[in-house]
Amino acid sequence: MRFKNLKKVVCAGLAATMIFTAPTAGLAAGSDSTNEKLAQIELDTYGSERTGAILSRLGQLEKAYSGQNMRGNMNARIDAIYNIIYNNDAAPGFLAKMNALEWNIRHEVGGKSVAGRLGELESETFGEVKQGTFNERIKNLSRETFGSEEIPMAEMQIPGDKIIKVELAEDVNSRELQVGDTISIKVAKNVIIDGNLVLAKGLPGEGTVTEIKNPKAFGRNAKMTVDFHTIRGIDGREIPTYTGEESKKEMKRLRMAGGASLVGIIIMGPLGAVAGVFVKGKNVDLPAGTEVLIQTKGASNVYALQSSEMLQIEEEDDEEEIGKNLAHGKPVAEGEDGVNYLDDEEPEEETESEDEE
Repeated sequence: MRFKNLKKVVCAGLAATMIFTAPTAGLAAGSDSTNEKLAQIELDTYGSERTGAILSRLGQLEKAYSGQNMRGNMNARIDAIYNIIYNNDAAPGFLAKMNALEWNIRHEVGGKSVAGRLGELESETFGEVKQGTFNERIKNLSRETFGSEEIPMAEMQIPGDKIIKVELAEDVNSRELQVGDTISIKVAKNVIIDGNLVLAKGLPGEGTVTEIKNPKAFGRNAKMTVDFHTIRGIDGREIPTYTGEESKKEMKRLRMAGGASLVGIIIMGPLGAVAGVFVKGKNVDLPAGTEVLIQTKGASNVYALQSSEMLQIEEEDDEEEIGKNLAHGKPVAEGEDGVNYLDDEEPEEETESEDEE
């Protein structure tokens, strides 16, 4: 009798364990993707990832963006918020509108959080930070700056091999880096196609260090190669990029020695035979703001801020500047030694010896 009762208790316990652990196993299966999405949303919204219970963090995001909880289970609700911010399939997402508004007010897009940027733009536009959901506040700013709740954006294509001027968003020193490290960049100059803004100044991107060689004797400097593989469009979409022949040729023509040194181009000639074995070369040491040219890796569809008189004027000025440079065969930047080279003055390229240090 006691054995039978014990058997019932054990069976009941096992059943209870199965009931309460089954949902946990289901949650764990999707937890990596869920946590990554939530972390990305919080990073763009607040500037950093939050801690605490996921449901509590999710509720705060829902309240901030729409003022109410989304329908469905936790994963569905996170997907809903994610789509509001990043999805551009049917119409520009929240991040696209945020970037377009900021550019319209400041003529540059910053790297701050959505919450911080909204407050600053409202202070500049209205003289105070407004209350309400993020969606409501975006509409108010749009009415004030564009004259309508609808921001004039349309989908268009960036062609392949479109040259983009970017700049380092941080100091870079080969001594402090290793292969695989990420280097942050940002768009240094607006990219305008047919009067439409597709890449705004200040938009972020990144590259990955693929090679580092330390400085050696005879004045041979360090070598560091970076794959600048991604830049973000004004709608937040990632655009594949690379350093191709067109961008390398243009960097050599413009004598962009600092940026060129990151993509395997030697702008200045070697130190020469006067350097002795005890003269060691230098590390690659470049400040934030150093400019690099990259280009799009194939065509990409993005939402663009539609034609305005200011954008058309800027595009015409760019075309005029390019025409003048090509006509005169002169770069717009100086070499490291302060000399303004002509195009037909090809620098001597350094040949690297295989000798050991």
